[in-house]
Amino acid sequence: MTADNDVKIFQSKKEKIIRSTYETVNDTEIVAIAKTAFTNLATSPQNLVCNKILLTSNANSYILLYRLCTETKIDWIFVLAVPQWTYISSTLIAVLVAVSGSLLIVTVGIIFGILFSVRIVQPFHQLIESFESVGQMDLDSLFIQKSSFSEVRELQKQFQFMVNRMKLYKSFIPSHLLSEIENGGEHDVKDDAGYHLVNVAASSSSQRTKGSCESFSKKSSNCSTQNMGSASLRRKYVQKDNKFQLYLEKRRITLVEILLEGLNDWLSILTPNETVMLLSDIFEQVNSICRSSGSSQISSLENDSLIIAFNATRNQNKHEEKAAHFCQVLNEKLLGVKYMKWKRIMSHSNLVNETSSNSLQSSKKFQPLNICDLMRFRFAITTCDSFCGNVGSQEMKQFSVLSSGKYNLSTMMEVAKKLNVNIVCSESVKRVCEKSFCMRYVDTQNLTDDSYVASYGNIGEDLSKLIPQTATHIYQLGQVLQVNQDEWMYELFEKEKMNEWNTYNQACQLYFERNYAQALEMFQEFSAKNSQDKPTEQMIQRCTLSL
Repeated sequence: MTADNDVKIFQSKKEKIIRSTYETVNDTEIVAIAKTAFTNLATSPQNLVCNKILLTSNANSYILLYRLCTETKIDWIFVLAVPQWTYISSTLIAVLVAVSGSLLIVTVGIIFGILFSVRIVQPFHQLIESFESVGQMDLDSLFIQKSSFSEVRELQKQFQFMVNRMKLYKSFIPSHLLSEIENGGEHDVKDDAGYHLVNVAASSSSQRTKGSCESFSKKSSNCSTQNMGSASLRRKYVQKDNKFQLYLEKRRITLVEILLEGLNDWLSILTPNETVMLLSDIFEQVNSICRSSGSSQISSLENDSLIIAFNATRNQNKHEEKAAHFCQVLNEKLLGVKYMKWKRIMSHSNLVNETSSNSLQSSKKFQPLNICDLMRFRFAITTCDSFCGNVGSQEMKQFSVLSSGKYNLSTMMEVAKKLNVNIVCSESVKRVCEKSFCMRYVDTQNLTDDSYVASYGNIGEDLSKLIPQTATHIYQLGQVLQVNQDEWMYELFEKEKMNEWNTYNQACQLYFERNYAQALEMFQEFSAKNSQDKPTEQMIQRCTLSL
């Protein structure tokens, strides 16, 4: 028997029926299954055990054999071949479904894990970038996005508190140190050697100290003590590259004093908060131009003036000209603030302090617009050899300039106030800047030599004889010797401004040549066109006294 009805299991031949065996049946599949079964069982149909189920298999099917033997002489062999796929298909499908489901679950888990991790890590990554900005002292461009996690919010809160504290600290850091930090410590080094030997400064300081001690008192014991201190410094080296360590070096620097003339009147009329508001506008301009010009503000506001240094913390070419340009630009900026911003604000608000002193109220009634006119900006420029560096201790250090420049600036500023001049400079600055700026002589004063470190204040007559001083010409700094080729009207106006002092300078030349009569005539000619010019009035008096 076969399950396939098309397979013939017998043949008729001359009234004889010839049954087909498993070897002669016309079906290759049946032949292959039968041969495989008997081969695997190592038996033959005749030797097959009766009434016992035998199981074997080939590459594609499971084969079951059963020989039915009965008492009625029935001897049949049943062979059942079932494809293996019938049994393993469900298992494979289950495995595939399980693997696919697992992959889907893992994929979804990874996606959700990544999204969840990004949601958690993003605030931390932003904090890392913020720390990088803080390391570069870029504290103003920080933006912290709030997180939905309480722990992250607490961390962001503490970080924001730290940044706010650093902003407070940063506002007290000198501008040259901020520039050093932002530039990563990059600066120009003039010397080839990385270290600067302090004994050069120490030996010269020792000689000056010794000379000064002998001048004041030959019997003083301070000389030996100071000489011993100087000698102990001769073997010490200071690394110039690090501007955050204690060091002292000798440099040629240019100092600028900015005088806020009229600050005393402000303090008498305005409230402290109003004064602070107006001073903030001034310091914004000063700090902005200091940063762009590479200068260093080395003093806080002392009474009504502050000092700006050039070439003190890093090498600057033509620092005298940079200081002169600094004064010109800052003066223009401050005048713009004075006549545009302050007057506009004061025209809409009453900044008069009702509790001002009775003496001021009785002498003059100040209106809001008059308060701007009380403030006048004056500048003094000088150049000198000085000792610059950080002095103090490792815990607390301060950048200082040890020179006679501060005293000389105060002397020059008195000349500027007396002659009502905005910008004055010393003769050494004039020699460098005379090809770039209009200059005119205004006075001669005894300025302290670079070899002496002097403080502010008037020096007594007895002490002044012992201090090395030199008669130095003081000059007024005028317009820049550069014509803007914009329109011919502006060009003509600028040329007239440049030639404004030609007559005055020619008269000064005659005065120095002791030709007082002709000099007086030219000064009077200049005074006729400039009636309120105090330097001219002073020169006329000198010429008159010299005749």
